[in-house]
Amino acid sequence: MRLAPVLMFVFLNACARFPALDAALDETARAAPYPQLQSIDPLLTQSAALGSTGRNSPAALASAEGQITGLRARSTQLRGPIIDPATESRMARGVDTSALQ
Repeated sequence: MRLAPVLMFVFLNACARFPALDAALDETARAAPYPQLQSIDPLLTQSAALGSTGRNSPAALASAEGQITGLRARSTQLRGPIIDPATESRMARGVDTSALQ
């Protein structure tokens, strides 16, 4: 039953108007038309032109492959046991509580 007043408060505040946000837009912005959708073809052409010199260049891809190989090697090392066998056997013996009594 304690949840109901909290939920009512949250829902009532969700419907509130925020004057600071409403005042952020001036009349010019409110009257402006919606932007026109643009074709993606110029972007695809530009991307194809940059393909051999940009982030998709053979040197960049080789660098990324090297990083991937290094990360895979590190993840393989991390897959080992978390607790070494000596510590695990010591933990299995338990805690001697005889001195506490």
